[in-house]
Amino acid sequence: TRVTLAADAAVTNAPLTPTPATIADAAVVMNKIHIDEMLERAVSSQKKAFATQIESIGRNFPQADKADIEALQKKLMAEFETVLDVGKLKGDITRIYSETFSKEELNQISAFYDTPLGKLVQGKQPEIQQKMQESMMPRMAALGPKIQTMARDFAIEQKAKMQGGAPAAPQPAPKP
Repeated sequence: TRVTLAADAAVTNAPLTPTPATIADAAVVMNKIHIDEMLERAVSSQKKAFATQIESIGRNFPQADKADIEALQKKLMAEFETVLDVGKLKGDITRIYSETFSKEELNQISAFYDTPLGKLVQGKQPEIQQKMQESMMPRMAALGPKIQTMARDFAIEQKAKMQGGAPAAPQPAPKP
């Protein structure tokens, strides 16, 4: 088959070169999906789980000074809040969207959230997020004691190796 193109012929379905997105383009989408609220809910849930984990420090060191334990717990919570700062996370996600999607794609995503279906999806996000957290929490709770046991067993093995002897039998995991 032979195709002959005439001069000045218009090609209507030719792929366009996508326009790179800017942070401002991505910020429009972030505002429509209420990223601040989503991140606040996610971080708050993680903070509760983290707080539960660091409370176990006191149980693991019953002979330690309570003031020292409280000081350590405050330091750990401050570190958590620094690492999971909502403003910084929003900036990261906005940047990621601007690097991942073109301007045209972000405009289409934004337009979707203006439709009734987009508004419905957005409105259900808190419920979905809550259910996801509920699904993950038992898994995370079960992970803490396993990590503690593994770390304790590792420490026992390493101590035995340094002393040139056989490792002692691992002790049962502490009850949470």
